Amino acid sequence: MNPRLNPPAGPPDDVLDATAAAWSAHRIALGRAGRIPEVPELDVDGRAVEIRY
Repeated sequence: MNPRLNPPAGPPDDVLDATAAAWSAHRIALGRAGRIPEVPELDVDGRAVEIRY
């Protein structure tokens, strides 16, 4: 088996998590991502506490 043609896959839930992370990162990079909440709170270091999708 050629590993370049058949890359190893992990457990399905890990593959799904990685796919969702890549999709979200792509939307963030394009400036099209949504956020929850719309106006995030800030943590003690001034970073936004939010979910991006």
